[in-house]
This record gives sequence, C-alpha cells and structure tokens, in this order.
Amino acid sequence: MREFVLLVQGYPRRVRRPVCTTLYMDRRVFGRHVETERVINFLLQPEPAGAPPYLSVLPIIGRIKAGKTTLVRHACDDERVRGYFSLVEWFQLDQVVREGGHPDQTIWASDGGEYLAGVRRILGKERFASRRSLLVFEDAWPIEPSAWSAFAASPAATILAAGSKLLLTSRDTDNASLGTVDPVVLRPLPQEEYWYYFKAFAFGGMDAGDHPRMAAMGKEMARQLGGTFLGARIVGTLLKSKFDVRFWRRLMEAMVKSSGRWPCPVHVNFLLELLSSLGQLQSYGSSTCPPRLTLLDALCDAARTGSSNNNGTMHLEGDGRFTIHLCRETLYMDHWYTITLGDE
Repeated sequence: MREFVLLVQGYPRRVRRPVCTTLYMDRRVFGRHVETERVINFLLQPEPAGAPPYLSVLPIIGRIKAGKTTLVRHACDDERVRGYFSLVEWFQLDQVVREGGHPDQTIWASDGGEYLAGVRRILGKERFASRRSLLVFEDAWPIEPSAWSAFAASPAATILAAGSKLLLTSRDTDNASLGTVDPVVLRPLPQEEYWYYFKAFAFGGMDAGDHPRMAAMGKEMARQLGGTFLGARIVGTLLKSKFDVRFWRRLMEAMVKSSGRWPCPVHVNFLLELLSSLGQLQSYGSSTCPPRLTLLDALCDAARTGSSNNNGTMHLEGDGRFTIHLCRETLYMDHWYTITLGDE
C-alpha cells in the first residue's frame, strides 16, 4: 500500500479543464500519449549554450484538424512545462504575417517573405530576452530551409533568453526540416481506434453493440471523416443529440454525397449539404466569441421552415448572414469552431 500511495503522489496532477475536441483517456490526450511525451521532453531538455544553431525548434506536422493545436496546448499545460517557462505565447499565421509586413497585411497578399520577417521581429522583442520563453507558431507558413538555417545560426537569434524553445505546427511537410530535433508527425489513428473515439461522442455511455443498425451507419460516417478529431466531435455530438435511425440515415447520406467536395473538410461539406436551404458558405473556422446559434438549432429551424427567410429566426446578425456554433475547437475554452452562411 505504501508503494501505491507513493506512486499516486508522483503522478502529475491533472489540470481541471473542460474536455472538448480531443478526449482524455487515462489523463492523456486520446491516441497521442507518445507524441505528447515527446513534446514535453523536448521542452524540458537543456540545450548546450554558445553554439549554433541558437534556436531550439520542434516542428509538429499533421494534416488539417489532426489535433496539432490540442496536442501542443495539452503539453504546455503540463505542470512541469508551466513551471519551467516564465512566458508561453502563441502566434497565429496572420499575426506573424502582419508583424513582418504591415498592420493590415493579409496572408492572401503575402508572397511568403513576410512570415520569416515576422518571426524575426517577434523573436527580437525585449520581453523574450530576459525570461525563459516558449513561443508557439501555429500553422507556420512554408519557410525556405536555407534562409531559416542562416537566421537560426546568426547572432540575431541569440537574443532569446537561455532555455527558450520554439514549437512550429504546420501542415507543410517541408517545415519538418526546420527543427533542431526530429519532428513530431501526427498520423491518422488506426480505424479501430478512431471508431472507439467516434462512438464515445455518438453513443455516449450506451453500448453500440445493442444498436447494430446505428453502429453500422456510425462506422461508415467515421470512415468518411478520415480520422479527423474535430470531425468526430462535430458529427458524433450531432448524432447523439437525436438518437434516431432515420436522422442518422439522413446524416450518413449527406456525408457520403458530400465527401468528394473540395476545399472544405468532410465535416464542413457535410454540414453544407444539410444546411443548403439556409444560404451559401461565407466562412468557417475558429472564433473567439461564441455564436448564439447552435448547429442543432439551425437544423431544427431548417426542418421547421424548409428554407431561409429574411424575417426568420436564422438571420441573427441582421445582414442576411448567420453564424452557427459547431463546437469548441480545442480542450480549452477560448476558441469556438464556427460556420457562417448567408446570401451570395
């Protein structure tokens, strides 16, 4: 018993956060324990001082909605990491581009050079010179490896306080070469593991084996989603909200019909198919403000009215558009995943 108590006391405390996109299983992000530990070990590993490259960088590579942000946020929330770094700051792609260009610069008006210039300026900020810092660059723009290597080995990179680290998340596999260690590559879960994850949302505490018809439809939808964590969260939660064979069949048929569309992810194409009577896609992505309209609200209203109406309940924003709250984007409550529909 004494040994058991010591073992429990030595286990890292879990930070109380709501569980959203990626499930906690045994106090770890589902299916990503090895990758999480690799990130944490890199962050806590001392670096030799005084020799180039002066930047300590770990790239995290994975396709869209593979769980890169969730993985990094979970690693950063580890109490060992929080105790090791004085500052932890996150930088979005558009923020870095504006830093390297001009205040109203957009990524669409960038030729790519602004991104590296923005990283240079951010690393040169005074607050990072005196405090050990962790800087996370999300959705990093492709950077020419030779230009990055020259910068990382230059005296300009030495301004960061000793022990500071950089994490780069990216869909671009070329950015894997920017690290000072081997990259962490997030690959899709095996289908059986992904089904286990998906059915936790779709069936909740029920046994899928007790509902063979719905389990068969659920497996087909899980296969169509291609292993994305966010897709499982959105679709699974929607299925659980109405545990009805006809509703599930409707959703499955919409998903199969929309699975070949581009450039939206499967779960967005699927929603556009379901909500086609309510307007055209205006945008989708993360938001810092929670919309007032949930996906279930939108589907129920569409079923009731049959079409969008300028005087109806759907147009909450007063300009012919409405934004639907799909789900939280990460484990943390500062982002929502949204879709905005409206007139062309």
